[in-house]
Amino acid sequence: MEHKYTTNNFLVRNAIIGIHELLECDYNSFLETIRENKIFQEQLFVASRSLYESLQKYYSGDSMKRKKINQLSESVYKYYKRSKERSTPFGLFSETSIGSFSSTEKLNLNGKTLKKVLLDSEWLIRLVFKIEKEYSRELAYKINPANYQFGDRVVQLFSINDTKIEEVNIKFTKVYQLIDELCCDKYVYFNCIIEKLVESYGEEYRDIATSYIMSLIDSHFLISNINSELIMNFKFEEFISKVKEIDKQNLYYFKLIAISNLIVEYSELEIGDGIEKLKEIYKLMSSLVETPNFLQIDLYNDGQIQLGNENKTQIVEFAEFLVSNSDHVKRTYLDDYKEKFLDKYGVNREVQLMELFDSNLGIGSPYGYQHPKNDFWESSPSTVYFSEKEELEYLNNFEKALETGGNIQLYNEEDFFNQDKDKINLGFELFFYVNKVDGKSVLSLTNTGCSKNLGASSGRFSILSDKLEHYHQTITQIVENNNHVSGYNSCEITFLPENLRHANVMRTTNVREKVLSLFTNMDKRSQILSDIYIGIDSKNSFYARNFKTKELLKFYSTNMYNQMMFSNELRFLCEIAQEDHFGIFPWEMVYQKFSHIPRIVFKDIIVAPERWRLSGRMLSKDIHQIILENNLPTKLYVDNSDNRILINRNNPLDNQLFEDIVRKSSNKNEELCLSECIFDSHLVEKESTTHISDIVVPVFAKDEIKEPRYIKEILPEVIPTNVRQKIPFDEWLYFKLYMSADRQEEFLSDIMPQILKLVNLDDGMSFYIRYTDPKFHIRLRIRTQNLYKSFEKIQEIFQLCIQNKLISNIDISTYDREIERYGGLERIPLVEEIFCLDTEIVINSLSLIRQKRLDLTLDDLAIIFNYFYLKSFFKDNNKEIIQFLEFACPEHLDSQNRDKNRNTALIDLYLIKGYLINLLPELSKLCQRLKKLSDSCIQLSDDYTYIIYDSIIHVHNNRLFGIKRENETKIYAIIRGLIISEEFRNGHNHG
Repeated sequence: MEHKYTTNNFLVRNAIIGIHELLECDYNSFLETIRENKIFQEQLFVASRSLYESLQKYYSGDSMKRKKINQLSESVYKYYKRSKERSTPFGLFSETSIGSFSSTEKLNLNGKTLKKVLLDSEWLIRLVFKIEKEYSRELAYKINPANYQFGDRVVQLFSINDTKIEEVNIKFTKVYQLIDELCCDKYVYFNCIIEKLVESYGEEYRDIATSYIMSLIDSHFLISNINSELIMNFKFEEFISKVKEIDKQNLYYFKLIAISNLIVEYSELEIGDGIEKLKEIYKLMSSLVETPNFLQIDLYNDGQIQLGNENKTQIVEFAEFLVSNSDHVKRTYLDDYKEKFLDKYGVNREVQLMELFDSNLGIGSPYGYQHPKNDFWESSPSTVYFSEKEELEYLNNFEKALETGGNIQLYNEEDFFNQDKDKINLGFELFFYVNKVDGKSVLSLTNTGCSKNLGASSGRFSILSDKLEHYHQTITQIVENNNHVSGYNSCEITFLPENLRHANVMRTTNVREKVLSLFTNMDKRSQILSDIYIGIDSKNSFYARNFKTKELLKFYSTNMYNQMMFSNELRFLCEIAQEDHFGIFPWEMVYQKFSHIPRIVFKDIIVAPERWRLSGRMLSKDIHQIILENNLPTKLYVDNSDNRILINRNNPLDNQLFEDIVRKSSNKNEELCLSECIFDSHLVEKESTTHISDIVVPVFAKDEIKEPRYIKEILPEVIPTNVRQKIPFDEWLYFKLYMSADRQEEFLSDIMPQILKLVNLDDGMSFYIRYTDPKFHIRLRIRTQNLYKSFEKIQEIFQLCIQNKLISNIDISTYDREIERYGGLERIPLVEEIFCLDTEIVINSLSLIRQKRLDLTLDDLAIIFNYFYLKSFFKDNNKEIIQFLEFACPEHLDSQNRDKNRNTALIDLYLIKGYLINLLPELSKLCQRLKKLSDSCIQLSDDYTYIIYDSIIHVHNNRLFGIKRENETKIYAIIRGLIISEEFRNGHNHG
């Protein structure tokens, strides 16, 4: 079978200590056993200096209470187990290397383990902040790209001074505007900024100007030229050179040189011989800035292992299985967000990112985004991640596995070979543990599972060595090449996090053309936050564009900071660059309600181990009873995401640890998640011992994928706010009239004619739509020569409606004209006129039906009016009408044409013979306006024109029978049948 995906090299992460059992009977014996273990002592010192120091106090005989000794022992024991039993990189515990696939396996990692020692990011950032305060006048400054203007305020996307504050803002003054214009795209020295302000405002304002500039620096609205590339492409030597230029008093320079030299000395020491050198470094660094940590130390290995091509084939087949599963995902939270976007802004609108995410002006953040939370409550939107058939199949497999004691097998040969092989993702990353079983390498998916972002896992390790940097560049270049041929520009997102303690995981090497850098400067082509606009293309996918340069952008982040912790806007930019429907494991969603799940496999790949979820009363039982009732294996893992602890019940210390974990979970009323330990034999071999290891495999499409361009080249107009939004009495009055749904027809047929009469007396116009959000109401817009006078008269009608319990509440609101949805500024006045004519026609029709002067149902009227609209728009061109209907309603509902003869007769009587036009003379004027709009749309694309027509017909149907999309689909299907029959008759007659 020809595969559409491939993979070449992969990342290998393994513990540097080989697997061996430690069977001490108690914690005291354990602490004595590791006392002379120099390697572990240094590992512990780097991982947790405070814990190491507490351990040394214990060794020195300091008096400690038994409870504290137990806590100390348990904490140290967890670190000791981590040093042997977990491969995820952390300090000196594990190392990173590169692996490849080959016809011959080579599992002996015989390279050299090397250290990469960097300054701790928090320490470095706080040092920069300190230098900015002490040498502020010697530094040059730029505007922080995290700033954006919002009305009369300047807002920062988030705060790095206080993690409890989501947003910082200041007044947008003329002074700030002057500084912004001066420093927006270049560094300007402190004194130059002061002189510019003094030049504008006078010498008497020098002190005030100085104080204002200092406040902008302290709150990071201005960032200096030494706050540059701190977490991306950082070079310590270049940083020291910058400090030397301003550090005339040598407060920092010589100490930084000494720190740099000591780091080099430490890097060359064997692991286990470096604690004293580290203490010396820490002491020197703490004299400059005191932080919890001082260095970030990682390990890499310059050797390479090889896995067999059999494993490569397994991975590729599993990748294709995952891609095929995304076909069944029909609706996600982002799909719900698209609907909100289209509902507010329409189809041909690009909205500034910051406005879009504002809870008041825009639509807020997608459901589930937490940084910050929306200012409004919303219920969980409906999602569809799998079909009922799939769910039933997963449940059947589950029951079969329980009955037989076997595994849940996801592979179904018939389904696998019938998959949609045309659906292709550019690429993604898969995470596996690899073990040896009967001489074969067996893959087991980790808890991380997969990442949709190629290069996301390698960026963090690209800083360790040239070899790893080249590997990262090779992976990200796949994305770069694809974006280039598809007309997109790639942009890397980098920023200082809200909590600076997390900054170490944000380090990466940037290889992209552009960068969006917040709270720290980058020398590359930096994007401005306020220049980013969001739109929806004709494929119904979000896209981002730089509004000033008109470039299409795709944003990525290749650091290891959890994107759930990103500010909402940054998370969104990353997510819309990925395949939204990919990466969801539907079987996990089906099985999540069960407390015991058998092992899940795909062919020979283990997708998930056997698992147990214990909670409530079960955890309060005796430990032996828990083990017995759940049939727990001798070896198992306590799971907490990728932070898992191996428990061997033959080990007394593990038993004690397990009992403590169960007891704590019970006391906190927390759920305890357990999984089987599948294998004892591990993949990577070093000096005749096996080491626990995992691999990260980038899987990508074999052939270049050129994404079709679904984005319009003619950009939307920039509409001034005063043109788009009409506040009350600015040309229009906009009412929201709340009433019960069962009295809406009474209002429309009895009350609306009175309102229309008043409006027409003042040469005005008016239109309405029905709405639910969440309560039913009618949205009424009116425009007259004298709105204040009209309001007084209409107010009397509303007052009577309230007295009669017809209307419950009335809001007056801002009318946000959907200009882009209806063809732009050139066409919106004509469209509004069409709406007003349509309103008058619909209201008169409803009144005629209510008065029994028109013997038609609403469905009959809808067919007639929809037919009328299409014939007017397309000037009786049936072929174009059919083409439009294929676009607007591709679903063919043939069953809707059972009453074709009756419907043909209705059209003939009420339209062709003119009966309805005699009753509703406004139809003639409406026909003229529809044809005029059709003429004005000639220069637009067919798709855009069809969207305008469909939107106009949609709001007509809304006025006529309410919010019933399924009705509209049926009506389009009926009219398709009528038009096709008409074409057939015409062709037959001509023949």
